[in-house]
Amino acid sequence: MAGYSNDFSDGFFFIRSKDRPMAVDVNDGSMLNDAHIIIWPQKHTDSINQLWMHEDGFLLNKKSGLVYGMIDYRRVEYNAKAESNAKAKYKAKYKAKYKAKVKAKVKAKTKNYTDEACNFIKHTYICLVLAGDIKKDKSLVQYARKSGLAYNQRWKYQDGFIFPAAAPHLSLDIRGDHKEGSFIFLNTKMSGVSSQQWLVEPFENERSKQDLELLRPSVKLSINRCSDSKTR
Repeated sequence: MAGYSNDFSDGFFFIRSKDRPMAVDVNDGSMLNDAHIIIWPQKHTDSINQLWMHEDGFLLNKKSGLVYGMIDYRRVEYNAKAESNAKAKYKAKYKAKYKAKVKAKVKAKTKNYTDEACNFIKHTYICLVLAGDIKKDKSLVQYARKSGLAYNQRWKYQDGFIFPAAAPHLSLDIRGDHKEGSFIFLNTKMSGVSSQQWLVEPFENERSKQDLELLRPSVKLSINRCSDSKTR
């Protein structure tokens, strides 16, 4: 979509604070919807949850496949103990489900397309998102990519600012100070504010192209084939 073309890099990239080695990250490396987007020291190894890709305005996390989004910070009640208990409860189940999903994705790359595989691929996209209206003071979370216009999930990057395509007067900012774990939120765009200036640093290794193929072209191809099969 030409309307969302901007300065984001092709392939995977870090989103790094311009004035210090801190990168946009997913809280605790979560793969779940509504996980907070935070700032964390940039990692050059084991950095999968700090890597993003851009497509049609969406910012997708490499680890989770989820997209950027927003929630109202004042309505959030973060309970670390509850989150820890939930992780322990679903850890064993998750391993089995993850293996099944990987098999489904591989199968979907062949001609044996099943409804289950198609549904998995269609919903793997998870990206940076704003929950609800696009307003100042919204915190950022990751969430499943939505179909349609998805105004609160589409982003642009220009002149060092990352901002909602539908609200260019706003910008991503760091809540409080630059200490690790600080939340990323939406603020009024202001020149000369270092916490609103971001660098997009390309990342590439021996697996990058293969991973991109899984996340981008193969997904589109598989979804198209799924749609075609349902119309026959």
